[in-house]
Amino acid sequence: MLDFSAARVLTACLHRIPHPGGDAALMLSEQLLDSSAIAGLEAHLAKFFKPFNVIERHAFSDLEENKVYEDVGKIFKDVQSLVPSSAEIAEYLYRLSDDPAIPSGDFLMVYFQDVQLDDEMLDAIGIYKWEKKYAYGSIKAVPGTVSMEVGEGIALDKMDKGCMIFNTLADEGYTVCVTEKAASGVAGSYWKHGFLRVAPCNDNFHQTRTYLELAKQFIQQHLPEERGLNKADEISYMQRTADYFKGEDTFVRNDFAKQVFQEDDVIDSFQNFGNNFNSNSNIALEDHFEISDQAFKKQAKFFKSILKLDKNFHIYIHGNREMIEKGVDEQGRKFYKIFYQQEA
Repeated sequence: MLDFSAARVLTACLHRIPHPGGDAALMLSEQLLDSSAIAGLEAHLAKFFKPFNVIERHAFSDLEENKVYEDVGKIFKDVQSLVPSSAEIAEYLYRLSDDPAIPSGDFLMVYFQDVQLDDEMLDAIGIYKWEKKYAYGSIKAVPGTVSMEVGEGIALDKMDKGCMIFNTLADEGYTVCVTEKAASGVAGSYWKHGFLRVAPCNDNFHQTRTYLELAKQFIQQHLPEERGLNKADEISYMQRTADYFKGEDTFVRNDFAKQVFQEDDVIDSFQNFGNNFNSNSNIALEDHFEISDQAFKKQAKFFKSILKLDKNFHIYIHGNREMIEKGVDEQGRKFYKIFYQQEA
C-alpha cells in the first residue's frame, strides 16, 4: 500500500537532457528549485505518485556498478548532495541517450519525506522525465481586459518515464517502482534496463506481498464495480484472505481462490484478474510458493474485520457471513440484522 497523504517535498532539482549528437547543450542546474516551485509541486503531489503500481516492485541490480544506485545512496545519506548527485545522474542518462530513438527531455529529481509504504514511513526520491511538450493557454484578467498567452510546457500528469525509490532495503537495492509510456525497441527498454538497471522482486516475500495486495485490490476495487459488493461481504473476503495466509504454510492459487471466494463466478473473476495482472506485469505470479510470515505480518493490519457505521457503531466480523443481513426500513434507514447463539 502506498499512502502519500502526509508526504511533503523537501527539495527538488531540474535538468534538461538533449540528444548527445544534436546542437543543443546538456543543461545541468547548479541550484535547487525555489520555494515557489516546491510549493507548486506539493500542490500536485498526486501526479507524482499515482502513475506507479506499487504491486510491481523492483530493486537495483549490479549494485557495485550501478550509477543510479550509487548516487541515490549519496542523496539519502545527505540531501544537500541532491544538486551534484542529480547532475551526475542526468549526465549519465545523457550519455546513454545517443540512440536517435531516445527523445530529449526535461529531467526532475524530487526528495520526498513522510511517504508511507506498507507499514513504514519513509523518505523517497522520485526521478521523472518528460519527453513531450504540450500547448497551454495562460489567462490573465484585469479590469476591462482578459488576455491570453499561449505557450508550450510539460504536463505534470503526463510524464513519459519515472521511478520512485524508497529508502528501505538499501543493501538489497532499495525498493523501486517504475513507470514508463509504452514504446518499442531501444526507446522502450533504455529507461528500466539501460539507465536504472532494475530487476523485479520475485522471492517468497514478494510473492506473498504481491498476492495480498492483489487480493485486496480485487476485493476493494474490482468486485464493488463488477458485483456491487457491500461492505460486510468485503470484510468477509478480507478476513478469509487473512485467515488463509495466516493458517497455511504453502500458497496454492486454486486452493486460495476456492477457500476465500467460494462461489464459482467470483473464483473465475479472481483468476481472470490475476491473469490480467500477469499479462501486464514484469512480475510472474507463481501458482505455488512458501508463504512468508514476515510479508504477511507487514500487510495484516490492512485486512481489518471492522464494519464502521456512521460514528455510532463498529461491528467486528470474524466468522460466518450468513449471520449478518443488510436492509433498509420503511423510513429509508439502513440497518444490519445480526444473528447469534449466545452473548460472550
